[in-house]
Amino acid sequence: GAARGDRVREVPLVRASRVYDSEAGKKVYRQEPVDANAFTQAVAAACVSDGGNEAKLLVMDGDGGALAKKAAELLSTSGFRNIVVVRGGANAWKNAWDSTMRRRQLAGSFSRGFDNPMFADSNVTAEEFGASTDDTVWVV
Repeated sequence: GAARGDRVREVPLVRASRVYDSEAGKKVYRQEPVDANAFTQAVAAACVSDGGNEAKLLVMDGDGGALAKKAAELLSTSGFRNIVVVRGGANAWKNAWDSTMRRRQLAGSFSRGFDNPMFADSNVTAEEFGASTDDTVWVV
């Protein structure tokens, strides 16, 4: 699958492309048939250096629906043990996390950031505080 940074690898279950349909007179999405074996083999290949069947897997589709559940079922029957179906899918994920796997600051939510004015007299800065110590590599 495609690598996103050093902590996330993407392995799609469904592949679709936008093509021109002469009958409809416009571009439409055409989905390729789902190949369950190719999908599970691609996930296994992406997990080789991350614990194999013990790798932590996030499974999502657009809204946390049937495709995510189908992918999780395929992975479970293939022996993967640490599978999480993201409730709300990619739409919910993008609202909560940025592309570097850091939690977004949502409107109206509390921030413990050290760049907050309440820490103006302190010698602690966000840069000194450091990044997350969670080095988990996720396969999605």
